[in-house]
Amino acid sequence: MNAPMSFGRPRWLILPAVVLVATLGAICFDLLHHRRSSGIGDSDREAANRLPPPIVGAVGAPAPNVAPIEKETPPWESTPENTPNKGPGFVPAWQVQPAPPISHEWSRPQEPPNPITHRPPMTNPGGVNGARPERASR
Repeated sequence: MNAPMSFGRPRWLILPAVVLVATLGAICFDLLHHRRSSGIGDSDREAANRLPPPIVGAVGAPAPNVAPIEKETPPWESTPENTPNKGPGFVPAWQVQPAPPISHEWSRPQEPPNPITHRPPMTNPGGVNGARPERASR
């Protein structure tokens, strides 16, 4: 009854335990490192130093060195009077005379007939309709 009880750990368990502890340590270090660099808990001054500089003229005022955008004319409405000459190699749209875009007028969708009150047609266009050709004998 007085058998010696051993509370020692087997040797094969030591290596997986070391690998597990090292992996958990690397994960925790990585999480804490990213948390510090992401700015959680930073003061306002540290956060302001990390922001990119503001874009000049982004509030709505035009930038100083940007040319204004000229009004464009659709190609089917261009004429020699409203189309500027862009130089050699430029063919104005009034010479090409493109067609205006097709305006799509879609038909209104129709509700399909109720299959309970309307029997569907019993034709099978392109099918066999019961008139099958004779089978070839083996």
